[in-house]
Amino acid sequence: MCGALHPMNLVRFALGATCALALLSGCGAADGTKTAREQAPDDVKIDTGINACPSFIYTMVLPEAIRSGEVATVMAFATDPDWDDNKLKYVWSATSGGFDSPNDSLSQYTCADSGPQVLSVTTSDPEGCENNLDFHVVCDAP
Repeated sequence: MCGALHPMNLVRFALGATCALALLSGCGAADGTKTAREQAPDDVKIDTGINACPSFIYTMVLPEAIRSGEVATVMAFATDPDWDDNKLKYVWSATSGGFDSPNDSLSQYTCADSGPQVLSVTTSDPEGCENNLDFHVVCDAP
């Protein structure tokens, strides 16, 4: 409703040691003009003082039993309510063996030692909040 003060139209931000409130008006949207909220740059982040960590929403390891000379495709995709998911970082590690792209969400794992191995992936947001996930595979490597 145009002209009405609604809590969703207020944004608090800090200016030095003082706080200020900005009114984001929804007026004019019906005539095709953009509201202040629609004109805000994509990288604007309102600091609530809380940073939620990323959480994994899709993971895959194929195959889980890796024969000598084969590789496993590993993938982990996370989302974060505070950040654009494209800004999340990934780091893969393993008890033995290596990855062709250890800093991507999708990689190829190659065994180095025979037996059970643990593959780990860590994802983090730009503020450093992390989440870890382990995968158990069995290698039949030379």
